[in-house]
Amino acid sequence: MASSSQVDVLIVGAGPVGLFSALCLDRMGVTVRIVDKAAEQSPHSKAFGMQVRTQEILEQFGLLETFEEHMNRTGGYEFFSGTKPPWTLSLTADIREETCRDTLAIIPQNETERLFTEALSARGIHVHRGVALQKYHVDPSVVGTTDPAVVAVLDSGETVRCSYLVGADGGHSLVRKGLGLKLEGAEVPGYFALADGVVDTDMPIKTFNALFMKEGSCFVSSLTDGLTRVILHLPDGNDDQRANEYHGLTDESLTLDEVNDRMRRLIAPYTFTMTEPRWLVKAHFQERIADTYNRDDLRVFLAGDAGHVHSPAGGQGMNLGIQDAYALTWRIAAVLKRGGDATALLSSYTPERRSVAKGVLDFSGRLHRFFFGRGWMDWITRTVFLNAAYYLPFVRSRFANTGKGFMIQYPTDSVLIQPTLKDVPCTARPGFRAPNGAIHRSGSRILLHSLFQPGLFTVVTFLANPGPVGDATWPSSLHRGVFTQVVVVRASSVDKEDAYVDEGAVFPAYGVDGNAVVVVRPDGYVGMVARVGGGEMGWERVEGYFDALFQ
Repeated sequence: MASSSQVDVLIVGAGPVGLFSALCLDRMGVTVRIVDKAAEQSPHSKAFGMQVRTQEILEQFGLLETFEEHMNRTGGYEFFSGTKPPWTLSLTADIREETCRDTLAIIPQNETERLFTEALSARGIHVHRGVALQKYHVDPSVVGTTDPAVVAVLDSGETVRCSYLVGADGGHSLVRKGLGLKLEGAEVPGYFALADGVVDTDMPIKTFNALFMKEGSCFVSSLTDGLTRVILHLPDGNDDQRANEYHGLTDESLTLDEVNDRMRRLIAPYTFTMTEPRWLVKAHFQERIADTYNRDDLRVFLAGDAGHVHSPAGGQGMNLGIQDAYALTWRIAAVLKRGGDATALLSSYTPERRSVAKGVLDFSGRLHRFFFGRGWMDWITRTVFLNAAYYLPFVRSRFANTGKGFMIQYPTDSVLIQPTLKDVPCTARPGFRAPNGAIHRSGSRILLHSLFQPGLFTVVTFLANPGPVGDATWPSSLHRGVFTQVVVVRASSVDKEDAYVDEGAVFPAYGVDGNAVVVVRPDGYVGMVARVGGGEMGWERVEGYFDALFQ
């Protein structure tokens, strides 16, 4: 007799996206189960770059310190052009705020998965490997409630009822197919070699290296455990085979001799030898995205590669997926555990995250053509950009902030992102990441982001004017349990015993010139900004914001 079970959320796929989704949900009090059809975790690493924004999220969940033990760090991209001396495009230049980390981290995907899995195990949650989703449907009689409406059948014969189903099962997603969705888009031209091994070379390479040579381009990065990743654009060919394949790895073999021969021709007169190969594979990539990440019933959702795939140029993929996971899970937790309005919260997931994915597809596509394009226009683009980045600080700064994950902007047409009224003394922009910076209280120095708690909104009151201010905290008793409050003052002369004092960077980062309140969403993005003092209008707007989200 087939067994049955019930859980708040069933996650399909135990890559970084599925694992982090499970961690988030469990941390926020939601019961979760995670399954993966693979019998064991892959020993290889498709992704390896971790943005500063992703590190901020890990820090919020208390995971970054553990990850740090297994990371390499880089302050920028090292560019090589022929035999000219290399130069560095800094990712830390023009830093205008202090955050938990300011550099890109290198950590192989399989290591990220291992650390997430261990964190889950420490919380008593184990990945059910070798278990595949067979089919599922949404029970229409349960729609309109938060009761378990999704009925999923596993290949073991077990039936799982859950309130929400999360498809984190990659580009070939069965969950996506069950929604009747496809990934729409086009293939990225070219065939590529991905090789991990021990490299001996007299080329002065560092952690992140882009090589533009006469015979073509390649990308070389130092991984952990003494390994180096090489990404090579292979000679044209195999087009007929590629047309019949999907995004990702192919079944075509790659030999170590091919990698060494190609690299030696590419970087001559420098020498190159790879030994002890850990992974040799040919790959091709596509730029595709689903039309939506959910259907109107708001019960089944896509995250990560299940909803979008793109070139690995720029190291965006794993970061995009992990940020999808947090964006979705805090909403689910708010609905299930804090009385959140399902329609208001969950219906904004697709437009917000799909807009980000479209931007990433565009950025990674342009960066891919920048790195590997072979036409004369590609050469001109590289030349113009490299010169602009070398001489113009604002170009370096924008590139660095994009690489850090700081340039995301959510659309303002949802109840979660409210436009700012006139005459508000704060220029923080709703829909953008909330800035960070150092504050202190009672001699203890911390970063503002350290006060942001997983799954909770943060109501930050800025008091620029000295003297007592009676309405520094939200006077309403409504919506307690969905937010925390923080008061930040410009000078210790403000009469607020529980206030934090800005060390000089937070007020400028938020553009505060007066008394203002900023509502920061659980995922670290500004939801709304209002004036404080001289009446209750600011707090009325804050209360109206939460009234629209919570019952």
